[in-house]
Amino acid sequence: LSPDHLVRTTQTLLLDSQIRDWVVLPLLVIMISAGLLRTHVGRLLRPAPKPIPTMDARARSALQRSARLKSGAGGFLSGGRWEARRLAWSARAESSSSNVSNGWLRQEAGRAEIDKKLMEAAKETNGDNADDPLAAAMPGMDP
Repeated sequence: LSPDHLVRTTQTLLLDSQIRDWVVLPLLVIMISAGLLRTHVGRLLRPAPKPIPTMDARARSALQRSARLKSGAGGFLSGGRWEARRLAWSARAESSSSNVSNGWLRQEAGRAEIDKKLMEAAKETNGDNADDPLAAAMPGMDP
């Protein structure tokens, strides 16, 4: 085989104008319209988002921020930026401190305090036998 034989075998692919007009262009239009249709039908069929209570949204946001801070994905903050954020968040906390009962963090702390009091009351009714598994399993009954 000579090098000329290899060169002769490569041919350029010519696209007939009739094939382009009656096959390729309609296929292109069909594919684009199918993609747009799928997108819009998907939006219509997707259920409306359920409204989230503001307290839950704030708690979720705080958890996401803390997770981002722990993972380091937020990037390194310089000392000045960290101080600016600390001041901004503390200013928010001070401005909302007038409305003490609505802060979700305060409500969570109140719930934790109530749970702690309930646990202490349960221990008192069960006796101070916290090491005894039967006392913990059967409240109000002496083993």
